Amino acid sequence: MKEKAIHESSSFNNMKISEATYSIAHSLTELTIRSKAHWGYSPEQMEAWRADLTISEDYVAQNHVFALKDQQQILGYYSFFEESSAVVKLDNLFIDPDFMGQGFGGKLMDDFIQKVEIMGFEKVTLDADPNARTFYLKYGFRIAGRLETSIPGRYLPVMRLDLKSAQKTDWKIKNMPKETSVFKLQRSFSNKELIRLKRGLVPHHMEDKWLIYFENNKLYFHRSWSGTCIYIVSITQIADGAEISHVLVNRNDDQYRFESRESEQQRLTFIIDRILLGKQVTHPSDQS
Repeated sequence: MKEKAIHESSSFNNMKISEATYSIAHSLTELTIRSKAHWGYSPEQMEAWRADLTISEDYVAQNHVFALKDQQQILGYYSFFEESSAVVKLDNLFIDPDFMGQGFGGKLMDDFIQKVEIMGFEKVTLDADPNARTFYLKYGFRIAGRLETSIPGRYLPVMRLDLKSAQKTDWKIKNMPKETSVFKLQRSFSNKELIRLKRGLVPHHMEDKWLIYFENNKLYFHRSWSGTCIYIVSITQIADGAEISHVLVNRNDDQYRFESRESEQQRLTFIIDRILLGKQVTHPSDQS
């Protein structure tokens, strides 16, 4: 079992994320219920879930619980526990409805990921409320399955985040052939987005069509079923993040059907935005 989470507080302005104490267990329960009800669930359903949504003193003692406070006011919290020596489960992440939409959920998520990375975990799992699915996708989580609930026809997305960066040794791959061409792609990334790019992607399911890894300031894109290298994206770091300097694309007709420079730019942009950065963007083929 991993050691108890580090106790240092994260602070910004007058707000602070620190380890929760037993004394605020009831306040966390009430915040959880208010936050869950924000999504329109009926009072009857909320009452049926009350036991599952209760944060007890024993829960605080047995799990890692961190609260975001402004002075004495609790704005939100997260909690997690170890599933194995390498895997941690994000059990809760809630923001008081009065403070939603102000970036506090992102601050909690950033703090959580930083803590579990320092603790040496390699993977995060969670069972997401369907209404929060997009939020988790934005942070690099991918859907790994679904969990049936007590409500007929309602399923929770089971989601996974790999904290360990993808490596070329994670898959059987082929080198980029000699037949290539170069094109420009005007894209810049924040430092947070650069961290996401560097994590890459190791395919775990049929819908994961790519192995993507970062090495020597280059982002490599390989098709998962064939191992063929399609793109090598050269990344240049700048003061406040990074930008793409150029892209090398496979032009071997036996390995890849190159369409046009514009279509390749659109396709690569979609892969980066949707797969690596978790943005809700439209596939180029669906754009009118």
